[in-house]
Amino acid sequence: MLPPSISLTFSLTSFFVLRALSNRIMVTSYLGLSADDMPCCLSEPFFMNFPFESSMAPTVLMDLWGTLIEPIIPKDFYYRTRVLELLRACGIEPSDDLLELAFSVYKNVEDELSIIRKNTLKEISAKKALSIFFERLGLRVRVGMEHLKAYSKPFLELTRLKDGASEALDTLSSEYSLILVSNISLAWMGKEVLRKNDLSSYFSATLFSEEIGYRKPHPRIFQLALQLAETSPHECIMVGDELEDDMLGAKNLGIKTVWVPWEHTHPRPPGYVDEVAYSLIEVPKIVKRMIN
Repeated sequence: MLPPSISLTFSLTSFFVLRALSNRIMVTSYLGLSADDMPCCLSEPFFMNFPFESSMAPTVLMDLWGTLIEPIIPKDFYYRTRVLELLRACGIEPSDDLLELAFSVYKNVEDELSIIRKNTLKEISAKKALSIFFERLGLRVRVGMEHLKAYSKPFLELTRLKDGASEALDTLSSEYSLILVSNISLAWMGKEVLRKNDLSSYFSATLFSEEIGYRKPHPRIFQLALQLAETSPHECIMVGDELEDDMLGAKNLGIKTVWVPWEHTHPRPPGYVDEVAYSLIEVPKIVKRMIN
């Protein structure tokens, strides 16, 4: 009989697997992909080298959006700016009415894709999302780098590092291996924001969902992080702001968790949150205490 902790891990993992499989047909139909384009999430075992071979080096997994960086403007204006830049990349200087229409179409597409991403835990690239967006607008556009740069513009120019981010990373990277684990539909955009904010050197590896094909809380992206770090789950800590994606996803594999909520006022954290950090400045001390 499995110990309760291992039984819980496999039960929760099975939940995500079955949820992804049940939505496989819906995704392939919606995106116009064949079954071969959407490999079954069981085509390779999640626990490739279980139990893990350990380097005995403590590792911290770090989220990006909402944990290290945040928008400097309201979300509505942030996404309107993205739509405006996308239209300009198509050679269109929109009227107010056209911008409003395009923004409505963009929101509808993103809402639909968000549901699919959440139900399947498969990433849908920004390039595919933009193809759908332009098609819905009636524009015959082949998505190129100019459109992806336009898509990225608010992410790169209308965001900032959260308070204490550089200091926390500086302290953590001097003592532990750091791996970035991020749900992002355009990996180039994530790498650019790291470069722009001088964060790249802190991380021994970066895992973006566009490149992996799976989104947190899917176990695959966490397992890849463990394999890259050559460490075991109990020697690893996940730091992030999303309860399901970051905290529950990590806990499913036995990884300890530190929740960094966006707001100081929040509900009582669920049982799969091991520690709460109310600012990034607190994270190194919490991590050190948990590892010791």
